[in-house]
Amino acid sequence: GCGVFDSNGQAAAIEGFITDITDRKQAEQTKEHLLKELRTKNEELESIVFIASHDLRSPLVNIRGFAGELEKSIEALKAVLNEATLGPQIRDKVQTILNEDIPESLYFIKNSSQKVERLLNGLLRLSRIGTAQIKPTVIDTTALVSDILGGLHFIIRENHIDIAIEGPLPRCRGDVTLVTQVFENLIDNAIKYRRAGHPCRIRIRGREENGQCIYQIEDNGIGIAPEHLDKVFEIFHQLRPGSGGEGLGLTIVRRILDRQDGQIVIASDVEKGTTVSVTLPAAV
Repeated sequence: GCGVFDSNGQAAAIEGFITDITDRKQAEQTKEHLLKELRTKNEELESIVFIASHDLRSPLVNIRGFAGELEKSIEALKAVLNEATLGPQIRDKVQTILNEDIPESLYFIKNSSQKVERLLNGLLRLSRIGTAQIKPTVIDTTALVSDILGGLHFIIRENHIDIAIEGPLPRCRGDVTLVTQVFENLIDNAIKYRRAGHPCRIRIRGREENGQCIYQIEDNGIGIAPEHLDKVFEIFHQLRPGSGGEGLGLTIVRRILDRQDGQIVIASDVEKGTTVSVTLPAAV
């Protein structure tokens, strides 16, 4: 604004513009309120997941423990049966129960308990990501990925997988433990979802652009159908049920990246392959 003066040089009035920012302030307050509610609900959800996962572990240990005791009891019964005097029909029936029926039931009990344990471990990892303290540091991404590939040397060699890092990867900034989880998961997926009877080829590359590091993991695997692309980040969603995973890998990856100002984008063609692009802040 500016002053308006009379002929004697005295201030007579003040001219100016007034901007009503009531709507903007209300919008900011509403946004802050919604963010606070979202944080509270996320904390509640993480707490529920952690408690449920922890409390379910105890009965799971009992199930697996008593399944093992039943296996020992079967062996003891077999020893008793060998010394007992039984008619042929009764002996055959008892042997069928001890050698086939009960072991089959125990097999399903043990397999199911292992699956539950994997799910619980995945849920615990997911809940801990939301509360884990982020310790950002400059990451030598080339060394990090090379170490991951070193740990996978056996499976890479046994399955004749052609996997390579194309050129040095740009250094990013992030929590090294969490970023390692991201690359481990994505490389494991590229290996797991390879095409049967087809040479597996995986390439890892990266570039720095506008203060961001963009990394790509490209494979020639089974690919993802368009109708599944929007669902791959959903909790418990499995691209190929029965593949051994718990359907939490990409959920965890996205959660990790969300907490570190990163993002993930997936492009894929069925029976041609998948390219996963991960963005993280570049090292300063």
